[in-house]
Amino acid sequence: MAMKYNDAFKLYHSMLDRLQDVQEWQKFLSAAATLYKYPFTDQVMIYAQRPDAAAVASFDLWTKRMHRFIKSGTSGIALIVHQGQQRRLKYVFDISDTYPSKASLFPNPWRLKQSDTERLAAVISDTYHIPKQPSVEQQIALVCRKICTESFQELLSEESFEDADLKQAVSAAVRSVVLQRCSLPSQQSASLPTELGRRTLIEIGTAVQIISRQI
Repeated sequence: MAMKYNDAFKLYHSMLDRLQDVQEWQKFLSAAATLYKYPFTDQVMIYAQRPDAAAVASFDLWTKRMHRFIKSGTSGIALIVHQGQQRRLKYVFDISDTYPSKASLFPNPWRLKQSDTERLAAVISDTYHIPKQPSVEQQIALVCRKICTESFQELLSEESFEDADLKQAVSAAVRSVVLQRCSLPSQQSASLPTELGRRTLIEIGTAVQIISRQI
């Protein structure tokens, strides 16, 4: 059964409250590594409904570009859409909601191969003008910190910009998302400052999504 807008809105805010738990936040960041192209609000809604989603796309992308069929009876994943005064839902589908045709394509997400790690580290060093590090994980951590520092003033409110703990939380989350996108381990866990309000969490999550997509 399709979700109603009010139910989706309640689900979104309930999920924001749950994400303030450090373990839930870390699980969410693992999902965000796959969903990094989606805005933070969409990431939250997808995670709330399908935390195990592997590849998410619209009906048209699955059927017209990937030549896959949507399974009968599948309601999809509800996303909240605000357009001016209009409030509505749109739906996307995980690959598990689809099945192939003879001409279907299968998503082929990029994964870092072990043989490419040294070359990636060199590219990062040259592109972002940062010193070469002993490992590609450290190289990625350094570029994440650099891009975060350069982006804070644009993405954070004046109050948040003055909060060192909040900026550290954004940097740690960006590092976690990017490393997981590369299937690389993170030696440090990402956490959040205590007693966050929903608005501040949205600000953090939005900054993490925007910055991690750039890298």
